[in-house]
Amino acid sequence: MRLNFKQSFVRNGMPIVMEVILPRMLLVVNLNFLVFSVYLDDMTNQLFVLFVLTVAATESAIGLALLVIIF
Repeated sequence: MRLNFKQSFVRNGMPIVMEVILPRMLLVVNLNFLVFSVYLDDMTNQLFVLFVLTVAATESAIGLALLVIIF
């Protein structure tokens, strides 16, 4: 039986890997924003970091809920 891309993607555990990788990438970007905002003494980047952290937390919660429903 030959699997299509969607079936092989789900069977090989790729959603779990993506659920781990995406929030880490967002955290690295946030760290970069924070370092440069402290270096440049700019408050707008820190507010942007707060917004991105909120989006990352929401993405993680929704992704985890989908994984629980699927598996």
